[in-house]
Amino acid sequence: MKVKYVVVSLLALLVVAIALLGPSVFAGQQRGKTVVKHATKLRGESTVKIKNDDGKNTQGHAKELPVAKGGKKTRASTSVVHFDNHTGWIIRCYVDGDYVGSMDGGGDLYVYVSSGTHTLYARALFDDGSELTWGPDDESVYGTFTYKLYSS
Repeated sequence: MKVKYVVVSLLALLVVAIALLGPSVFAGQQRGKTVVKHATKLRGESTVKIKNDDGKNTQGHAKELPVAKGGKKTRASTSVVHFDNHTGWIIRCYVDGDYVGSMDGGGDLYVYVSSGTHTLYARALFDDGSELTWGPDDESVYGTFTYKLYSS
C-alpha cells in the first residue's frame, strides 16, 4: 500500500516539474532571453567601432549563411537576435560591428547569428547631428535573444 502512494507521489512531482520547467527543457532547447535597453543621447562622435555602416557589400567577402538558410553545417548552432523597437524612431542595428538592418518606429528586426557571444549595438540618427544609442553590449546568444529598445 505504501509503495503505491510513493509511486503516485513521484509521478505527481514529475508532472509538476514538467509543467514548471516546460517541455523545451526536456527536449534540449534553450529558452529565449530578453534584455531591455534604454537610449543614451550622444552629440558628436560615437566611441563604438562600427566595421560596416552603409549596408553595401564588398565583392568576394560574403558572409556565411546560417544552416537555416542553406549554409554549411558546423558544430555551432544557429540562434536569432530579435531587435524589438519600442520607440517612434527609425533605428539602425549592428551585430559585431556590422550593420544588419534598420527598423521603423515600433518595428522588429530578426537576425540569424551563430550561437555564442555577440556585441549588439543600435542607434537612431537625427538631422541635427545627434543620436540615441543602445549598447554596445556583449551578450550570450543561444536560441532566440530579444534586445528591447526604449527611448529612455
